[in-house]
Amino acid sequence: MSPQQNPYGFITGDQPPQKKSVLNAVSTKSKFVFLGAILAVIIILVLILASLFSGGDETSTALRATQQRQTEIARISSLTQVTQNGSRSIKNLSANIQLTVSSDKNKLTAAIGKRGIKFKSKDLAVTTSGATTEKIETALAAGTLSPTILDIYRAELTAYRESLQAAYNISSSKEVRDTLRANYANTELLVQQLEATQ
Repeated sequence: MSPQQNPYGFITGDQPPQKKSVLNAVSTKSKFVFLGAILAVIIILVLILASLFSGGDETSTALRATQQRQTEIARISSLTQVTQNGSRSIKNLSANIQLTVSSDKNKLTAAIGKRGIKFKSKDLAVTTSGATTEKIETALAAGTLSPTILDIYRAELTAYRESLQAAYNISSSKEVRDTLRANYANTELLVQQLEATQ
């Protein structure tokens, strides 16, 4: 034992120098910059995830408008005045519109439901137009049901196509966009059938 070493140093406090950690070697200013950068990355990630999963007010509004159009078109195409009194070509067109739009609505409801966006039935029925029903009844009484219903379908399908396009342009979800694209393609086929109906 050397005379310079205290054999009881471990008791009296002679301790070997502590190792310096990496954080102790970095200046305080560098620590703040590093923590600030980490905080900024976390905030950006939270904002990105929130925008992806929230649906956003603008997206919800566009999707609600689209589903309102779907609800109104399905309602018009299933009216007794049309399905029982129209010509064979009007009945066929009405049945195709009813089935296609109802099916597309169900698919869109499922796609947006996965994103946490749901609408109540009463919110979707807001655009139900008594004036349209009255117009159909007046046309039926006047014997002009075919041209009247074709004009109504033309206007409704045109507005529906526009709402599909607007919702597609706003939506960020691939699944919702794919569903809207398929709905748009189906609507194009309905418009072609409409134009071929006399």
